[in-house]
Amino acid sequence: MISVLTPFGSSARSPAEDEVVDEAYDEERLAELEEEQKAKEARSRAEVLEIIGDIKSADMKPPENVLFVARLNPVTQAEDLEIIFSRFGECKVDIIRDKSTGDSLCYGFIEFEDVKSCERAYFKMDNTLVDDRRIKVIGHPHKFSCHEGERCLTGNLRLCSQVDFSQSV
Repeated sequence: MISVLTPFGSSARSPAEDEVVDEAYDEERLAELEEEQKAKEARSRAEVLEIIGDIKSADMKPPENVLFVARLNPVTQAEDLEIIFSRFGECKVDIIRDKSTGDSLCYGFIEFEDVKSCERAYFKMDNTLVDDRRIKVIGHPHKFSCHEGERCLTGNLRLCSQVDFSQSV
């Protein structure tokens, strides 16, 4: 019956084959649209920050020698983190505090003299125990990517040379 309805010389595919092709195309197109949407949202947020004066330019990139440290214990002092992180290289620590009370907001920034020290600290210190808390260390996302800007196969933002792919899922 299908051969009767198809024009001469065209390939007759079953409806199931058409659905498989359409699903694969739809998933690929959906992923592309999601990426475009994320890029637009990020750009929009950056422009808002520029308008309100938080950053100088929407095209500004974060420094590559600075780590963000979260989940700190409120009793952790900047001097304590400086001693801990100085084993990777010269660094300066800034723990963010509440303006009115002066209490720690349990996060901070660590600025290293060079990028290599920053990378070593990121790889060694993420999820380590400091003052009875597992800290979260986050670095510049472009620095911890691989394959010329693609994400690492493990899903982590780490350099491929530092990741053992035989253990990746």
